[in-house]
Amino acid sequence: MVMALAAFVALSGSNALFAQPKMVPAAKDKYIVELDVETSDNVLLFYNFYKVRPKADAAEPKPANEAPVILIIPHDKGNKQDYDALARELQAAGSAVIVPDLRGTGKSNKRLVKTIQGGQVVVGNTVTVTATRPQDFLAMVEFDLEKIKTEMVKLHNAGEFNIRRLCVVGVESGAVLAINWSLLKDWTWPDLTTGPQAKDVRGMILVSPRWNLKGLVINDAIAQGEFIKFIPTLMMVGSKDNTFANDTKRLHDQFERWLPLPPNATEKEIEEKKKLFYFKYDTTLQGFKLLNERKLNPDPVVLMKYFIDSRVANNEFKWIER
Repeated sequence: MVMALAAFVALSGSNALFAQPKMVPAAKDKYIVELDVETSDNVLLFYNFYKVRPKADAAEPKPANEAPVILIIPHDKGNKQDYDALARELQAAGSAVIVPDLRGTGKSNKRLVKTIQGGQVVVGNTVTVTATRPQDFLAMVEFDLEKIKTEMVKLHNAGEFNIRRLCVVGVESGAVLAINWSLLKDWTWPDLTTGPQAKDVRGMILVSPRWNLKGLVINDAIAQGEFIKFIPTLMMVGSKDNTFANDTKRLHDQFERWLPLPPNATEKEIEEKKKLFYFKYDTTLQGFKLLNERKLNPDPVVLMKYFIDSRVANNEFKWIER
């Protein structure tokens, strides 16, 4: 796999195949919209939705409902605008992308205060929401990401993308949220007689992942090995920072128990069947800064696109209405 990826990166001609898309202000681009939604505990969340953009040079453009969707969970104190360039590049490569401001970050800093007056629900003032306590981060999993998923199902049903090709990207502390939500929420919903109502996460990309987010840990999620084995995972980290490198190695070792290579696998079998990928870069850069260092080899964003294309975008799950 590494050899194939090296050839792929070389073929890209220093990213010539994946040139940065022309930046268009969101207000003038119908394929990039800001949406908002209220959580069940009345926090108003804002998120950017990067729709599948038709490729003008494609002889037979694929319908949007065949495209994967990428959910990017920002680092601690990061926000959706930090990831605009990355989202646009993933969009240009053929994916739909969703980047939320979770509670206490970016624009998602208000809770609606509601009262009952004359039998009617009335929205009064708002109160400021912060994200500093373990329960705040747990609420991001329990309320924010679950609500975003509900909105994603609506977009899936509208034919905007195929939610069964969902790849979750967690950056630094965002990886703690990504792992907890994917394994303890999305993959624990039971199937219905009419079909699945979740189990949509079919890929994870963890960039400089942490083990602990101010008290929110991933131990319980990691115990869900029967789910991990269904989710191809890419991990990347700057190896010159021991704190991040040690957390990533620890996480990799846990995932490797459930995503092992077939014994005596040939190079072709590795190329086709390998599900766990681990890249250590010779740098102190981590997370958001690591993704923005395009001179690394292989380029982290090219690596992400290669992983999405080879392990998520063309999986066997076809679009069906939910």
